[in-house]
Amino acid sequence: MQVSVEVDREKASRLNVLTQAIDDTLYDAFGQRQVSTIFTQLNQYRVVLEVEPQYQFNPESLNRIYVKSSTGRMVPLSAFAKAKIATAPLTIVHQGQFPAVTLSFNLKPGGSLARP
Repeated sequence: MQVSVEVDREKASRLNVLTQAIDDTLYDAFGQRQVSTIFTQLNQYRVVLEVEPQYQFNPESLNRIYVKSSTGRMVPLSAFAKAKIATAPLTIVHQGQFPAVTLSFNLKPGGSLARP
C-alpha cells in the first residue's frame, strides 16, 4: 500500500500555509529528522524525531497532522490536502544504485527484429 498526499496549493495559500511548512511537517512525522546527538565516552547516538509506531502505518493518522501557518495558527492537513491510497510494488529492481526495468516483448509469428 502506498499513500500519496495531494496538496491543493490555492487552499493552502488562502490559509497562509507555506509548501515548505507542509514538507517539513510531513518529514518530521514520517521521515528521519535528526534533532540531536547524544555523546558518550565511547559512542554517539543520534536522536530521531518521528510519530509513534502505531501511527506510522495507518493512513488515517494523516487526519491528526496539523501544519503551522505563517500567522502561527495550526491548520489541519485535511483542510487543504487529500490522501490517495494505491497499491505499490513489493520490490524495486536495481542495477547498482539505480532503479532498473526489464522490458520484454513478443514478435508476431514469422516476424524479425532485423531490417528488411
